[in-house]
Amino acid sequence: MKALTPSGRVVAVAAVVLAVGAVALHYPELVVVSVGAAVAVLGALVWTRRDHPVVIGRTLTHSRVAVGAPAEAVVTVTRTRPGRRGQATTLRARDRIQIGRAPAEEVDVLLPPATDGSGPPATYPVPTGRRGVVTLGPLVVDRVDPLGLARRTIGRAEATTLWVHPRVHVTVAPGGGRRAHPEGGDDVSSPQATTTFESLREYVIGDDLRRIHWRSTAHVGTLMVRNDLDTALPTCVLWLDTDRASYTSDEQFEEAVEVTASVVVAAVGDAVPVRLMSSGGLDVDGTRCSRTDLLDRLTTIELDDRGPTGGRDRLRDPRRTLLLVAVTGPASHGDAGRLELLGRRFGEAVVLRVGEGPTAADLCRSWTGAAR
Repeated sequence: MKALTPSGRVVAVAAVVLAVGAVALHYPELVVVSVGAAVAVLGALVWTRRDHPVVIGRTLTHSRVAVGAPAEAVVTVTRTRPGRRGQATTLRARDRIQIGRAPAEEVDVLLPPATDGSGPPATYPVPTGRRGVVTLGPLVVDRVDPLGLARRTIGRAEATTLWVHPRVHVTVAPGGGRRAHPEGGDDVSSPQATTTFESLREYVIGDDLRRIHWRSTAHVGTLMVRNDLDTALPTCVLWLDTDRASYTSDEQFEEAVEVTASVVVAAVGDAVPVRLMSSGGLDVDGTRCSRTDLLDRLTTIELDDRGPTGGRDRLRDPRRTLLLVAVTGPASHGDAGRLELLGRRFGEAVVLRVGEGPTAADLCRSWTGAAR
């Protein structure tokens, strides 16, 4: 696709206006200027008409980063047909960046000229100031004339995404999800008869050979290991209040998400069975997910209008769920009765409330001090 740039349109209009003025005012000097402007526009169109097929590539330095962490996009251009010796190609890339549901923005990237093959890559920063999924693309590469009056699209790169995770602060895992092993230390699985079959998975180096399920191994042709679940092992439920009425600002909700992310990451890192839930319908078994999976879920979570204890009927089998950690905002004080009712389903309940004063980092430090 070939078109004039905004500067090219201005010059083209100026050429017409000057020509009309020269005729109306009988001012021949304006004709020279008008012809010069017209020649510049026509020359730009001819320049960009030349065929320079290229292959465009765009990669990200990181696919997932925390809020505020640096991230860059790298654009590479490879000419599929070498040009004349010493002939440089001036290219300009236009990328579209959209964060969540916010309006998309366009970024212009000037690519270094390349005479043959692949030119040096160009980089530009990707905004990471807000939690969410950043969609980049499609990226369009244009050939631009030296005066910047015309451009022609000669290549495209498909869209890609960057996950901007909530910040994770240093804290400790919930203590209610662990139990002391009779031999000393902590363990998350019981060697006794309280275990029951849960699922099968492929063998990885280090697994106990006694847990290999030989019948499934013979059927599948791959070593399969039996996963057992300890029905007596307590589980921690991390409950995030996503009710819009519980917070007085979006910033407070972001603080609540950071607290939730910090606690759930500490639980997973310390092998504490945790269940991540929200009043808006999120329900994830932390024992089946990695740290990245859980942060991905929290990256896309949003405020809703379901109430601070919405979905509480999903909390079943309280015999295994002994600790509730509820994260909410300052405006939920009026719903203390409903939060208390929710906490009665557990052996122990803790409410972490973000507000105008304490930040997510402050709450995590307080949680660490209380746990010790």
